[in-house]
Amino acid sequence: MHQIRQIVDKRDSIGKSLEYLRQGLDHADAALRLGVLKGAKGESVQNPCGYVYAALMRDGSFPKPAGWVSPEEQARQEAEARLQALQEARRLQEEAAKEQERQERETAFHAWKASLTPEERQEALKNRIGPEDAWLKRIWRERTEQGTE
Repeated sequence: MHQIRQIVDKRDSIGKSLEYLRQGLDHADAALRLGVLKGAKGESVQNPCGYVYAALMRDGSFPKPAGWVSPEEQARQEAEARLQALQEARRLQEEAAKEQERQERETAFHAWKASLTPEERQEALKNRIGPEDAWLKRIWRERTEQGTE
């Protein structure tokens, strides 16, 4: 604790920020636990505490070990993944509902078309423009929207 106080006092005396000190301590702790604490030239560090102390004193921070994710970042990533999964599930559910509605409308149209008498069919097709099925579907939609079917 005494060394941390020295770092704080030193950084304070030269007007340097303490913003990254806690993060640096977390990074140093992770590097020590993972066994990846190496010197500037990649050599093993003989005095890990002194090495970390010197880095924090000099820079006010300590580099994040490659591949290490803080518990906070991991929680954020997991929350983001859950949110994305929920959004994807909602999107798929909406697509399925739209597809079901489309199929129901298609079934209703074919049932309507099959229920037409020859006279009703002839009447529906009398001013036909384009393919028969497309024209009948247009007539069916108009009647469905008007509530006459």
